[in-house]
Amino acid sequence: MLVLKGHRIKTLVVLCAGLALSACSTVKMPNIDFMRLPEFREAAAKLVEGFPDVGLAPTRPEDIRSAAEWDAAARDLIQKRAALSIPKDGSSAMTEAEVDAEVERLKAQIRRYKLDDPQ
Repeated sequence: MLVLKGHRIKTLVVLCAGLALSACSTVKMPNIDFMRLPEFREAAAKLVEGFPDVGLAPTRPEDIRSAAEWDAAARDLIQKRAALSIPKDGSSAMTEAEVDAEVERLKAQIRRYKLDDPQ
């Protein structure tokens, strides 16, 4: 086993510190101005044109409900939920033919929606 004396430990510490510091160096990066490149100049010009004027921004939205309006809407929903009646026997009020007609109507609505989809 290797046993180091006091002066040898100091020498080893100084040597390791010197190696560690010599490994650190500054990497010089080229100074590239991307805004001067033609690919970026065109995109940057579009960005500048697209910014709205800050003075035209509203201070706050005008269509926000007040707390009283939120409370009234919540009370209406609670009353509608309380008035909901669920059939005890689980049978539908609609006949089977009416259910099939409703399914077909909803399928047609989905097809119309998909035709209107821009994707």
